[in-house]
Amino acid sequence: MILADRWADKWIDAWNRRDLEAPLALYAPAVEMRSPFAKVYAVDGMVCGIESLRDYWGEAMRRMPRLRLEKRAVYSGHLALTLHYEDDSGRNCVETFLFDKEDRVVFETACYDRLR
Repeated sequence: MILADRWADKWIDAWNRRDLEAPLALYAPAVEMRSPFAKVYAVDGMVCGIESLRDYWGEAMRRMPRLRLEKRAVYSGHLALTLHYEDDSGRNCVETFLFDKEDRVVFETACYDRLR
């Protein structure tokens, strides 16, 4: 069973440490991730599979070496959670994660208050 606040803290901490493998360990091999920024890497804005997600996040970490995330709120659902965080530029993001029965992310979607 996912403990939403603990899971969100672990995810944000991994991003803030630039530990690419730590958040990836929370995901299923066949994960699908949707983001307006993924449209740069995939025509349909979907990143499919753990290896593609590794490439996508690796590039994001390279391009934004000082990115810092701060948790604002976490909302729990059945095999789901939504995380609201703010980045160091003041941009707000709300990400929803859907989990399989092994508590691994199988789907993620990100929404931002502004894209720039």
